Amino acid sequence: MAEKKKKKITKKTTAKKPAIKKATKKTKIAKPKKVEQVKATPIEKIPPQKPALDFGDGIIGQVITFVKTNLKITVASIIGLILVISLFNLIGNSQQKQTEKSWKKLFQAKQQYFMQEDGSNKQAYKKIEKLCKKYPRSEACLYGNIFKASMLIHNDADAKGSIEVLNQVLQNNKLDNEKTKPLLILMLTAAYQTDGNSEKSLELATNFVEKYPTHYGLPQAILLKAQSHLAVQQMEEAIASYQVIKENYPNSYWEIIATFEMDQLIK
Repeated sequence: MAEKKKKKITKKTTAKKPAIKKATKKTKIAKPKKVEQVKATPIEKIPPQKPALDFGDGIIGQVITFVKTNLKITVASIIGLILVISLFNLIGNSQQKQTEKSWKKLFQAKQQYFMQEDGSNKQAYKKIEKLCKKYPRSEACLYGNIFKASMLIHNDADAKGSIEVLNQVLQNNKLDNEKTKPLLILMLTAAYQTDGNSEKSLELATNFVEKYPTHYGLPQAILLKAQSHLAVQQMEEAIASYQVIKENYPNSYWEIIATFEMDQLIK
């Protein structure tokens, strides 16, 4: 009886395994989306990068370097930098406009002179004076006075007026010492000779020959020297200067004048 009870107990304690239900529907796996291929931009179509601005070692460059090193860019500093750059531009534009106006006034003065009407010479000279009064340091004033001096002695026969203007021009610091200054000295020498101041003319001519021995105006200086010697009754020195022209500048305009004046002296 005990064995039968044990058998029954064992039958009751054994648990049945749950039945696994079969899946009725299959789960669909999502397919991966196709990745769109991005075409690379050809190298030749890539826009070139702009190089960084280089402001050099000037004032603007120093200001920018100071700002970069201190790394304290305030609104005030930015405005100050803009003002500095703007100021330089304004100064450049202003100087250019003044230069254009000065040359325009000189052109008008020359135009007035060549009108050859009554009083046109004096009006032209007044315009040059006004030009130099308004733009005293301009090149237009410098060359305006040279023009005035040349016209005074050649067309107006006003040697004294030419001498006064030329002496002022020769003190100008902007004068070209290699090209323009020697020619002005020759003009001044001729003006003194025309005015009857032969001693001053001789002094300038002698200095020119010593200072500018290779200048193309040398034969004119030697001729002026000869004429000045002649004016102060230094006949031998005058003949010697004429002879220098004949020997060094044969078949030239200067030789013709020297020969003619020398023949007149010997007669």
